[in-house]
Amino acid sequence: MTVPFALGLFNYSNSTAGAQVFQRFHDISISMLELRGIQATHFAADGTGGEMAKLGSTAHRRLLASDFGDLTLLSIVAVAKGSDAPAYDLTASADFSSCRDLGTELTLFSKDNRFPLESHSFRELLVRLITLYDWDFGYVTHPPFERSPQAYIASYCDGTQPQDEEDRNQVWYDAPPEMRVRKARNIFPFSLLNPAQLSSPIAPGKTLTRLLQSTPGCTLDELVPGRLWLSTVEPHLVQGLRSLLKGTGALIEGG
Repeated sequence: MTVPFALGLFNYSNSTAGAQVFQRFHDISISMLELRGIQATHFAADGTGGEMAKLGSTAHRRLLASDFGDLTLLSIVAVAKGSDAPAYDLTASADFSSCRDLGTELTLFSKDNRFPLESHSFRELLVRLITLYDWDFGYVTHPPFERSPQAYIASYCDGTQPQDEEDRNQVWYDAPPEMRVRKARNIFPFSLLNPAQLSSPIAPGKTLTRLLQSTPGCTLDELVPGRLWLSTVEPHLVQGLRSLLKGTGALIEGG
C-alpha cells in the first residue's frame, strides 16, 4: 500500500529567495522526480493565477525565458496520465514559496510508491534539498500520525482531519516565527532540527538531544555542521515520544 507523506523545509529570515534559487528548485524538482521514474507534468507560479499549466507549454516557456525573476511561488507537479484535473489528481508535488513577511518554505508531497519511506532514501533526498537554501528546520510526516500530511505541513484544514489534529494545527499556525525556530513542532519519523530546538529542556538536566540520543530506535546525525541535525524516529515510537514530551514545553504542539 502506498502511504502519502509530506516534507516541509522552513526558513524565517526576512530576506527572500532570489531568482537563482527558484531556478535551482525548478531543475532539482524535475530531476528528483525523473530519478524515481516519475514525470513532472505541470507547474504553477506567480502570473498563472494559481492555475496549473503544462510543462513545455507557452506559459512554461515564458517562465524559462524570464530567468525566474520576481517569483514568490513555484510549484512542480506530477499528475496521473490522462488526468485533466492536476490540482486534484497529483501523485507528487514540490512547492517553493518565499516572501519577506512569511519567510521561505519548501513542501514536498507524494502518494507515489516510488518515493519509499525509508531512512536511506530520505537522507539522500534531504542532503540534496538542504543545499537549495539556508533552512532553519524541517520535518517529514505521514499517516497515521497526521491524517492529511500535505494539509498538515501547509497548516490548513482539508475536511478530513480529526479534531485533535485541527487543534494542533491551530497551535502551530498561531505560533510566532521566533518560537518556531526555538522549539520543534512535534516528533516526526524524520526531522531536521537546529541547535535551539535540540537544546530545549524536557526535564531537569535533560534536553531533547539527550532524549533522542538515548532512545533505542532513534538516531541523531549532523547534516549541516553546527546548524542542522537529522533526527530519525522509528514509526512505532512516534506517538509514545509525543506523549512523553507533552507538557514539557519542548514541542509547540505538545503544550
